[in-house]
Amino acid sequence: MKLFKNILITIFLCGVVLLLILFDHKVTVNNDINSLYKVYMHGNFLGLINSSEDLYSLINNEQKEIMKKYNVKQVYPPNGFNIVKTNTYSNDVLSVNSIYNMIEQEDAFTIKGYVVTLKGIKSAKIEENEANGDKEHNEDPDLDNDENSDLGDLGPGEEDSSEDVRIYVLDKQVFEEAINGFISSFIDTETLNNYLNGTQEEIVDEGELIEKLYFNRNITIKEAFIDVNNKIYTDSADLLQYLLFNEDAKINHYKVKLGDSLSSIAEDNNLNVSELLIINPKYREKDSVLKVNDDINITYINPVIDLVMDMHKIENVETMFTKKTVYDSNKAYGYSEITTPGVTGITRVTEQYQVVNGEANSEIIITDKEVLREAVAQITTKGTKGYINSGTGSYVDTGLEWGWPTNTPYKITSPYGYRWGKIHQGIDISGTGDGSPIYAAADGIVVSAGPKTILGWKAGNSIVIQHANNYYTSYAHLKFVSVAVGTPVKKGQIIGSMGKSGFATGVHLHYSISIGRPFDGKNGYKFLNPMSLYK
Repeated sequence: MKLFKNILITIFLCGVVLLLILFDHKVTVNNDINSLYKVYMHGNFLGLINSSEDLYSLINNEQKEIMKKYNVKQVYPPNGFNIVKTNTYSNDVLSVNSIYNMIEQEDAFTIKGYVVTLKGIKSAKIEENEANGDKEHNEDPDLDNDENSDLGDLGPGEEDSSEDVRIYVLDKQVFEEAINGFISSFIDTETLNNYLNGTQEEIVDEGELIEKLYFNRNITIKEAFIDVNNKIYTDSADLLQYLLFNEDAKINHYKVKLGDSLSSIAEDNNLNVSELLIINPKYREKDSVLKVNDDINITYINPVIDLVMDMHKIENVETMFTKKTVYDSNKAYGYSEITTPGVTGITRVTEQYQVVNGEANSEIIITDKEVLREAVAQITTKGTKGYINSGTGSYVDTGLEWGWPTNTPYKITSPYGYRWGKIHQGIDISGTGDGSPIYAAADGIVVSAGPKTILGWKAGNSIVIQHANNYYTSYAHLKFVSVAVGTPVKKGQIIGSMGKSGFATGVHLHYSISIGRPFDGKNGYKFLNPMSLYK
């Protein structure tokens, strides 16, 4: 028992001595709670700082070039930066300079602006999602033969993409001015205002109006913190150039010389006049007066977004008359006279079609038609009296009279000629409907037919026919092919049906005529404007 008491006394005395030592050395325990800021980058803790204000001030002081370049009053930390106020007993605080150096190594600094996102297809709705503008930046903003392409079905706006396009602007007004300029490139102000105000003139006998005007992508605008390594548009003219010509486009210009016209400038630069008017909206008519040294934009467009117009049109369409030849043995050989003049027919057609970035789509739908005047065939009488039979049979006229390859009425939705620097070596014919018959334009022999022909894969199901005098006709994008290679065909014979196979934007026939086998590099060939043979 005595031993136990001695142990207790010893323990007590040791405690007293320890307390005296601590008091003598003035050792104290920190009971103060500190209000500090936890700093994170991409979820990784960097350290504690005393003041968020000091950090933002330091960023501004160190990033004056960014402030000057974009004319902003505040530069912010990189995306992925997060700062959280916290209460802690810890005194392990870093300087704002240390934190600044760490985040500078992580990523680029940001400024406040707007992210314009182009997504989806065929929606004109423009939405605004305004951020609250809080000063603290606590999270990432949510943001075969190359020649065959000459078939010409690769015009602007014909490829849909599901990938979102993001455009960064300093101010919403920059985008609004640019998108208005984009619209003005394809539609004049009066027409646009009449559509928006519901004041389009009603169609009486002939005319057209816009049923719907929209972009092929949904547009959203959201305030965000933008990484300064991105291209940030501060000027609407620069943004308009991007919207029309895409990224990194080389803009080409031409200075008007004495004697120039829009037609001559377009022809010399592999454009058509309509295209030249699109990229030079200051000129509204193909006969606009030019001044020497006027600056003309001759760049091929490659739009980032498509402006689509659904059109409704009523027009009186001429139907070509057919040509027939009869032979009279009482008339001398060499005699030829039109004995019955041809008369064009007239059909009033109601059409629906799309215009994408100023160009009509390849497909047109005729919803109604009324025959106002029937066509009368032209009959030519030729004499055969005195013709000497050399043993080759009866008299044969070796001249070609071309038949039309589709039903009527029809519409030529894309003529022969240049389209944004590439020659369209034929015409696109539409309006007769999916599966409607395609006819041989003249007597001949089928030299290529099916899904894989000398026209290339873009032509889809196609046919090539050889005719007299080394003429060839080509028929592309067919739904069905009903003739085989080596088959002799007669003018007017059904050889297939209209479709949209291959690289086609809608139901239509691509029809071309060449002298020489098309795309025959050894023997040579030359495409003609088919309409030059239908006069």
